[in-house]
Amino acid sequence: MDTIERPHPGVVVMSGDTPVYQDLSQHHRGQDYRKGHVRQMFAIHDPAAGISYRASYSKTPAAPSSPRHRHNFEQIRFIVDGEWRFGKRRYGTGWLGFFPEAAFYGPQENLIESRGFVIQYPGPSGARFVSREEERRAQREMTEEGIRFESGLAHFQDGRRQDGSEALWERVSGQRLKYPKPLFDDSVWMNTELFDWQPTDFEGVSIKRLAYFNRRGPAIALLRIDPGHNLPAGTNGAMMMRFIYEGSASYAGRQLPAVSSLYYPPEVAYEALSSESGATLLSVELQLAGDQAPMPYRI
Repeated sequence: MDTIERPHPGVVVMSGDTPVYQDLSQHHRGQDYRKGHVRQMFAIHDPAAGISYRASYSKTPAAPSSPRHRHNFEQIRFIVDGEWRFGKRRYGTGWLGFFPEAAFYGPQENLIESRGFVIQYPGPSGARFVSREEERRAQREMTEEGIRFESGLAHFQDGRRQDGSEALWERVSGQRLKYPKPLFDDSVWMNTELFDWQPTDFEGVSIKRLAYFNRRGPAIALLRIDPGHNLPAGTNGAMMMRFIYEGSASYAGRQLPAVSSLYYPPEVAYEALSSESGATLLSVELQLAGDQAPMPYRI
């Protein structure tokens, strides 16, 4: 299983020492898009607590990826290395994109072998967010009924075609997917390499504050820990996802090489994250639905 179901209410550590990979052999986008694609998963699904997200770090060969489509959730995509085309625009190493709920994007194509993160989570509308396991179960059922998933689409026996992700959501939810009015009409991209590292109140820790979207986030930042320093212990008022993509660190005695991830639940005290060699992290913070308090960038 590549999703942690109903996690312990403490910090969840997903170390690259023991990576968990998604089985892409029957992916709903079709195998013409997934040959040679390796995807390391970091996913939490705890709907009772109002927390569910899918995150992954992928190594992707040059190939088309998916047709133009949209989702009833939000996404963040960070290109660690490589080059992608989304629609008519190209984005390379260091570019990060925010994909708003219900806004169309694509078609997308990986132009050279690339590495990067994708983070998906419920959007402002609060639409149901399904887990990978729910998607797989729905796809097995639909395949047994004669429905094919190919080239990013679900092909029905009556000749009808539908976006594969949309078709799976409708099967899991048992209802027609109705998209909310998009708050943005397109994805928003930023070149993180042009942002300056800014000092923080903590010695040896720098930050690039990239963006804050919507009322409850996401707040997106890059964090850099110099060798021999640490991100201090603390308590967070929002859920926080952090991804180590350069260097290595240690949390609660556990070694975290690149690529590793930590999930910090809201209002849970956490320990310091230390690094002897130095480390760079992608940090995403998100308030739960109903939270009203302002959410600053956390260190």
